[in-house]
Amino acid sequence: MAHRGKGMGAVLDAFLKFTRYDTAHLPEKAEGQGKQTGLAAFLPPFVFDPERRALLRADLDVRYARPYGLTRDDLCYILDPVDLMGEDYPSETFRVLKKNEIDEYGEYWTQRLVLEAWDREEME
Repeated sequence: MAHRGKGMGAVLDAFLKFTRYDTAHLPEKAEGQGKQTGLAAFLPPFVFDPERRALLRADLDVRYARPYGLTRDDLCYILDPVDLMGEDYPSETFRVLKKNEIDEYGEYWTQRLVLEAWDREEME
């Protein structure tokens, strides 16, 4: 994703959270307000789309990794150290996530999406 200002961050935040009317009031209640003033005041909830949500989360992972100075190899290592260090490497990071995604999608989906997001941003 290209660099986005605060406005896009709010939209991403809303997309990731505002998927039902009964959760729309939470930000306002947390701020002590009694009325809907945010996104819920004029838009219906976003339709929950797990694929779109996963893409946005992958983009956010990359956006958080860059300020910390992480490289693509660092992300590869974080997501699955075996990819960089070899099959004999004694450490795992997201074993359950990896197993569940391989069972469901036939691949470690999160890893692919995060690395694709990294590569897209590199090309921009």
